[in-house]
Amino acid sequence: MPEKYIARKKYALKFDGENDLVDVQHEGELTLQERVTFSLWWKVEEDTEDFQYAFRGGDDTNDYLLRVRDTYGSYEWVTFINGSLEFMRFGDPIDYEGEWIHMVVIHDYEEGRRAYINGELIAEDDVTGEIDEDFDGHFVIGAERLDGTKSTSGNIDDFRIYDEALSELEIQALYKGHEVKDGLVGHWKMNEGSGDTVYDSSGNENHGTIEGATWVGYPYKYLTKIV
Repeated sequence: MPEKYIARKKYALKFDGENDLVDVQHEGELTLQERVTFSLWWKVEEDTEDFQYAFRGGDDTNDYLLRVRDTYGSYEWVTFINGSLEFMRFGDPIDYEGEWIHMVVIHDYEEGRRAYINGELIAEDDVTGEIDEDFDGHFVIGAERLDGTKSTSGNIDDFRIYDEALSELEIQALYKGHEVKDGLVGHWKMNEGSGDTVYDSSGNENHGTIEGATWVGYPYKYLTKIV
């Protein structure tokens, strides 16, 4: 039987690395301290000597963030716990430059942190404890702060937040294009294709406002094998 594939999305958001972002305002639903999973498709199109942020939650102390910097030779999953920034460095961005990758990062206050690329466990540690709360009412996608500093130069799509630490099977299901709904508290499909709003389809209605980023169409942007 021939292998079957599905085209997963039609659109994505393109960030040019110069002050582009999505501002998601919320009332605290996205400030998760005990367990949290972030899932997204990310394509970094060029290297940089400065950081490029996929997302950031919190204010000056950064509750949590995911970023990349080629001169460091790794991605960084960072959480603020007990007054200190805890860094997890994983993967080599040069290996994926210009390519779509599915990335998942997890924090579990009892079991530690994990990072996955394309459904495979890349790194884990035993950093535990609740993430410190520094709620400012905003969750930023594609940049470090609301002024657009350290914006991604590339594309982001299908951004999800769960209030649980997903299992490896659930992460692999997401990578293969299947739905995982349990614990979903934020889901921005980024498939609108026009306008300045990305809608939260989780039911919590924490819609995002696009600032600078533009829509791009990819009818066959990435194909996923049906397993």
